[in-house]
Amino acid sequence: MLTPTTTDPIRSSEMFGWVIRMQSNAKDVRVFVSDEASLGLYLSSIRDHSLGSPEEHRSRIEAVASRKYAAGKLETDGSVRVTSADIKLGN
Repeated sequence: MLTPTTTDPIRSSEMFGWVIRMQSNAKDVRVFVSDEASLGLYLSSIRDHSLGSPEEHRSRIEAVASRKYAAGKLETDGSVRVTSADIKLGN
């Protein structure tokens, strides 16, 4: 299970997305969020006529990352990747 940290997201231009930090048992875990996943969240907010706050989107991303981490769906470097396939519109 991952827990959120208070660090700000860091833009990753070479990976076309951004990185947030989460923790598992005091161990830092990088969570990479693709631009497509971010766009999917933004578009679902527009569709629902509510842009929502960045905190709302971040909490959804953190929930997805935590589920993937708990299921062992990690990259080879131990990070978690959240893509548009992980973000289901309307959920």
